[in-house]
Formats: sequence, structure tokens, C-alpha cells
Amino acid sequence: MARHIETVVRRIEALTPTVRLIELADPDDWPLPPFRAGAHVDLHLPNGLTRSYSLCGDPQAATRWRLAVLREAESRGGSAHLHDALAVGDTVACSLPRNNFPLAADGRRHVFLAAGIGVTPFLAMVADLERSGAHFHLHLWARAADMAPFAADVARLAGEGRASLHLPGPERLSIAAAVASEAADEGAHLYACGPARFLDDYDAATAALDPARVHREYFVPPPVEIEPDAGPFEVELARSGMVLTVEPGQTVLAAVRAAGVAVDASCEGGICGACRTRVLSGEPRHADRVLKPSERAEAMMICVGGSRSPRLTLDL
Repeated sequence: MARHIETVVRRIEALTPTVRLIELADPDDWPLPPFRAGAHVDLHLPNGLTRSYSLCGDPQAATRWRLAVLREAESRGGSAHLHDALAVGDTVACSLPRNNFPLAADGRRHVFLAAGIGVTPFLAMVADLERSGAHFHLHLWARAADMAPFAADVARLAGEGRASLHLPGPERLSIAAAVASEAADEGAHLYACGPARFLDDYDAATAALDPARVHREYFVPPPVEIEPDAGPFEVELARSGMVLTVEPGQTVLAAVRAAGVAVDASCEGGICGACRTRVLSGEPRHADRVLKPSERAEAMMICVGGSRSPRLTLDL
């Protein structure tokens, strides 16, 4: 199991009618584990749920983690709890930060496209880029000016020519138009975060670009496609020697849990990285949106992945 740390809620602020800023700290205000821009943490809530949220504060603010939580209209219990029940002084168990959405090291310019609460990972990136003097531009689409999270931060950047707020109206810039304009600079990397429809439009707009220049982070897991002819396979847990059978339609995670082995998982849809597991032998079948091609022979997300070989041996 991954290590968890205990944090305490130091501040809660309403950013919009539906978005709350939550500031977490060590109970004794010691420095928290460091993170890099683009990282997220899992919150382990008292109601038994685990939810992932981007760290939106300055990575150099060592004693505070800042999260922004949108109250989902059809909350499954996570955002509702954080809006309705969480109070200053409460303790919250957190995972260590994980980063599946880092800044590209070779980017000459960074272009961020966000819809609503999707702006959160980019705020930490902006803090780093401002410090280094790197070139960037933030595009934020919102349903109304008072629904735009971190509106003051975006307004400051817009005044400096480094951000654009796109509101409904005849002059509103489309995602496709923004991508076409920004991608003309071959040294620019593009990043997007937002709901499924927003990312679908982004994927369509960037389809012809070099995939190495295109980055995205999902709010919720996209549908997982299970191969219709995938048969049963065995999983050996190297630490105990236990051998399990994963039945058709079953995930490795489900089989491992059914055997009484505790493993960390959060999204259970292949986007957060919590269940990343080292593959010691065998050929995994991947269905996640996190691992790089260079990582896929030696690791898998067991919440969605399967096997192309009769047996996988995992570091569990």
C-alpha cells in the first residue's frame, strides 16, 4: 500500500458559487512532501471514498497544499462531502503527490487550454513558469465571469497578455481556433484539462499534430473498452507467491481484492495512477491514459489493464 499522510484543513474559501478552495497543512505546520507542477493527490474521505484533486498552489509553498473542488451536480459523494461536511480543523488523509501531467521539458512555449475547474493544474505550472521567465498563455473557457475559478489570477495574467478568458457570446473563441493559432509555433506544447466534451474537441483539433506536443488530463475516466475475446489469465503475486485467475470481464484489481490483498486505487478508470504496479514477467494489455510508451513493458494500471499472455507476474 502507498504511504498516506495526515493533513489538517487550515482554510476554506468559496471561489464561485460551486467551487471551494481548500488549503491543507501538516498538523504541526512542518513542510509537506514536495510536488511538481501538474501533480495531484488522493483524498481519503471519512465516508470511505477516495477522490483525486490537482494541487493548484505554488510548488514552492512548502507548508500548504491548495485544492479547488467543484460541487458536482450529480456528486457520487466526494465533492458533496467536501462542500457540505468538511470544516477548518478537520483532518484529511492524503496520498503522496503523483504527477501524470508534467510540463514538457523541451517546450519553448506552453499553451494551456482549460474549461472551468480544469484550470487548477495550470495554476501551479504558471507559478513555476513565471519564476523561470518561460513563455506561456492560458486560455480559460467559462460559462460566466462569476463562474470562472481563480478569476483574479486569470485577470492579472490577461492584463499582462498571458491569459484569455472566453465567455459565451458571438465572439467566443472556439477550441479549434485556439489550437490552430497556438500550434503554428512548432516549439509550443499544448495542454488541456476539462470535462469529456471539452477534451473530445481538443483531441479533434490536435489530431494532426505531433503527439509529443499534445498533453491532456482527464476529470473522469473515459469508457474502458474490454476486448471481447479476452479470455481468463493468471496473475502471480510475487511477494506472496499467490496465483489468481482473472476471469473475462474482471479487472486485475477486482481479482486481487477478492483474494484479500489490499491495494491502493482511486479513479478505477486508468487516469490517476494510484494502482500503478510493476510487471515482473508477462505481456500486459493496457487500457489506461497515463503510462508512457516507454513504461508499458514494465508497469500497468491494474484497475483497467489485462494480459496478452497466459500469466502475468506482478510486484504485489
